[in-house]
Amino acid sequence: MKSTTQLAKKYGVSSQTIRNWIKIGKIDAPKKTIGGHFRIQEKAERRFIYARVSSSKEKTSIERQLELLSEKYPKHEQLSDIASAFNFQRKGLKTILESAMSGSSVEVVVTTHDRLARSGLELIRWIIELHGGRIISLEESAKTEKFDTKELIGFITSFCNSYYGKRSAQRKKDNSIKKD
Repeated sequence: MKSTTQLAKKYGVSSQTIRNWIKIGKIDAPKKTIGGHFRIQEKAERRFIYARVSSSKEKTSIERQLELLSEKYPKHEQLSDIASAFNFQRKGLKTILESAMSGSSVEVVVTTHDRLARSGLELIRWIIELHGGRIISLEESAKTEKFDTKELIGFITSFCNSYYGKRSAQRKKDNSIKKD
């Protein structure tokens, strides 16, 4: 339980702003002490560093990402995935989203925004920020406002690699059957 002053320091606002937030319902049901002072139960906070690569061939890259992130954020939980950025069935990403949707304030630190997602980043950001969380990217220069050409090229490349990779695997399978 925190006082309005403690919360004000944490969020960088005045104590009066915290009291105003209580009145308008932005902060959930505070308790009052006998002396009439507010005590606010904060939502649980979870902090993650997140790294992702597309294939197991890039495993050393994941290790470098985690090393870089954990140097700057040593107290954060480490999450990593080996999967396409277009695949939303990633264990690490699901953990982040489930934490945010359960009401926890989630802080996610990534090397670049595309490590989190190539498409749908704005939706992920909205879900996290809805509960008071945030996404921190070490490389802030990455454009996230618009669906840009890089994102489109990445999507097409991913699709083509998947499509032609399946055809290549099928051809290899057919050739091995013919040899037998």
